[in-house]
Amino acid sequence: ACDWIQQRYLGAIAETVRRHSGQAHAEVALAVVEGLAEPPEDDAPTVVAVEVVRPPLDDEGHDRARIENNLGRKAIFALHGKRGPDVGSVTVTDVVGKVTRTFTLGQLGGLEMDVYAWLLGQWTPRNEGRVSFSLRELSRGLRVSWNGDFGIEAKRAIRRMKAMTITGKVWDADTKRYKEHGFSLVDEYQLEEERESMEADSTRGSGRVTVLLGDWIVRQMQAGQYAELDLDIYRSQSLRKPKARRLFQYLECEEGERDGTFIRVPINEYLAETMGTSDCRNNPSRFRRDLLDYGRAICRATSGLYESFEIKAGMGRNAWMLQIRRSPNWRLRREEDRRLFNAEYREELLHLAEGRQANEHRPRRALG
Repeated sequence: ACDWIQQRYLGAIAETVRRHSGQAHAEVALAVVEGLAEPPEDDAPTVVAVEVVRPPLDDEGHDRARIENNLGRKAIFALHGKRGPDVGSVTVTDVVGKVTRTFTLGQLGGLEMDVYAWLLGQWTPRNEGRVSFSLRELSRGLRVSWNGDFGIEAKRAIRRMKAMTITGKVWDADTKRYKEHGFSLVDEYQLEEERESMEADSTRGSGRVTVLLGDWIVRQMQAGQYAELDLDIYRSQSLRKPKARRLFQYLECEEGERDGTFIRVPINEYLAETMGTSDCRNNPSRFRRDLLDYGRAICRATSGLYESFEIKAGMGRNAWMLQIRRSPNWRLRREEDRRLFNAEYREELLHLAEGRQANEHRPRRALG
């Protein structure tokens, strides 16, 4: 094993150690020893902390992201480039109704949108909304090269989500009707990281995080109120603009007409607010041009699942309409995703039930 690592990876390991230790000429060697004896005082090695991240297995679903349907249609993200003040409350109107965002650490932007889509992708019946991951895993999941700055920003994003409450009219899967709900994206989180002191933040931005997703969001997911997002599409180079990804989120939550092959969306301020921008009010013609650009990007990213985006003149208040055509394969792929996940869902429920049954029949020892 030592020879195998030395032949294939020693050069890359040595380069990484030199870069992070600041010693440009440090020599790195591998050895197999029976025990870890204390080295001589005059030959003490430099100790470099290394974080080992377990690679995902093929069946763990780490390339899956999701967005809950209400979140796809609610104006909870601000993608106009400015978070505004740290503390405040903003009320806007989206395609469903009014939504109020109350926050104490700034509004949610593009990073929070992507992080939360990834978090929902890690939800399974077994974890019951509690997702545990390293920040390096999150970086890999979002197709971002790891560095400490990303880790620090990711931690801030999770804190912002915990510090925001959303109030608005949403579809309640339990009662099958629209209700006003006040809910949180994250109910609690725990962060484990190395610090040089209590006052200092993590020096590397790394660490392990456990997030408890909002209870109402989890119940909606259990009821099937979500859209699957292929991360290879969602984080592709074609959808590098956050507003393009936001439009993709929104459309994936829409069933559409003609068996899902046709969608008509009024181009108005409600659509713009849902996408997290006020461009429709400030510059309507630019907003329409941007929608076509985002649409072409979605067509490229989905390799034909979305066939075309067109803008047509409408009637009355809806002076312009965005018309989207999707391939019949869109629904087939969606149903296949659901079929596979429901099979995993049933398997996990069966596993949980068997575990509970075993616990109930386990003999209990009396405490004396």
